[in-house]
Amino acid sequence: MHFSAFPAILSLLVVVSVTTIITATTVPFCVCHDQDALGVDRIDLTPIPAIAGQPLNIFVEGMTEITIEQGFRVHLSIKLKNLPAPSMNYDLCASLIDEVHCPIPAGNTSQARFVYDVPRVSPPGRATTTVTTFDKSGKEVSCIMSQVDVVRPSAAVVPGARLVTKPLRAQPSEKNEGEDEPNMWT
Repeated sequence: MHFSAFPAILSLLVVVSVTTIITATTVPFCVCHDQDALGVDRIDLTPIPAIAGQPLNIFVEGMTEITIEQGFRVHLSIKLKNLPAPSMNYDLCASLIDEVHCPIPAGNTSQARFVYDVPRVSPPGRATTTVTTFDKSGKEVSCIMSQVDVVRPSAAVVPGARLVTKPLRAQPSEKNEGEDEPNMWT
């Protein structure tokens, strides 16, 4: 298994809100079962830690070893405390940024952005994310794993504010439309 780590001070992906600028954090990741024809070099996440009930912005950059074509799809799955969260599927070509369009010939660097809405019922802890990319025939061409801490909104740090921690109380189970799989974060 091959590991890549990057300094946490890189901040190329910036999310701007009306009053606050939050910089991305480059996270360490590993390649699952030596499968990464997309040549992922960097993964940035915003915010870190991820906050239950809020979007997690995922920025991925790499130099592909294969031609990326229409029909490539990305599957994002997350597990926390051995429980799966709702997974997401993305169209890789639709997620490319900087006015880059498919096909992307092998040997070119590309960047993609994905947004994952962290379920508001997410328990706090360290989640393992697996990002698997499939070509148009369904063959796996890349698999990357990383970890991200998930916190409840009351534990999130707001820039310029004092950190106040509160004990977590048991949250009532909620079930959102489309989340009726057994053993989910509900």
